[in-house]
Amino acid sequence: MHNIYIIIPYLSDDFKPFCANLQSLQIRHIVIAQGGDDGIVLKNSKSLGKQVMMENVTVRDCKVTSCTNAFKIGTETSYDISGVTVENCEFFMDDIYPSGVSGISIESADGAKVEHVEIRNIQMRGVACPLFVRLNNRNRDRDFDNTGAIQKVKVETLTADGIEIPVIITGTKDLTVQNITLTDFNLQYAPGEDYYDYRPFVPAYDDTYPECNRMRNLNAYGLYGRYAENVKLENFTVIPRENTKRTEMLLKECSVITDETV
Repeated sequence: MHNIYIIIPYLSDDFKPFCANLQSLQIRHIVIAQGGDDGIVLKNSKSLGKQVMMENVTVRDCKVTSCTNAFKIGTETSYDISGVTVENCEFFMDDIYPSGVSGISIESADGAKVEHVEIRNIQMRGVACPLFVRLNNRNRDRDFDNTGAIQKVKVETLTADGIEIPVIITGTKDLTVQNITLTDFNLQYAPGEDYYDYRPFVPAYDDTYPECNRMRNLNAYGLYGRYAENVKLENFTVIPRENTKRTEMLLKECSVITDETV
């Protein structure tokens, strides 16, 4: 599937009908302009048809402008998703404020194991959150209670200008995100005055719809990690706003390896 230009102004996941319950799919040279919802979305659940693993999906050389998530795995994730490659893509939302929700969102909310995801050579601008990794237990089909997983995810060579919130990697007390590697990240905040929520704690949202803006303005500008193991950061650079009072990283039950700790 290649060389397609799509304009979808209404509120509907823009490319969802082509990306549910599929195997061995290649998406190349797709332009999605002014989408009213998520851009390219991979979903795998009982309500969408086949009850089998989705695997071997490649997204390459695409441009997506989205008010919400430019590329997303989820939210409907009852059955496993494995072997996803995204490369040489541009995700942006230039014309609105406070920007699109996220550039890349990787979610497992309904029991699926999401693994072997490789993302590389990505340019973003005008997205609030460059990367949102969320494992929780919404369990929409009521068949897979606390069975989900997100593991073996690699994201490298990612540039994002005009962000508003940090990279977010979070699981639950019962479901831990594992083995996430982020390499060669260059992130820069949008200009303007910095602000964040003075909340003593961030609610877990363990059984609700996962979305990064639900967590509001976190007290970290680089990485917010909760219930995650073996998160590796290599050449991870973030330029915050000049007046920021946020800490670079805020971690809870999250093990992180950086260049300084190697």
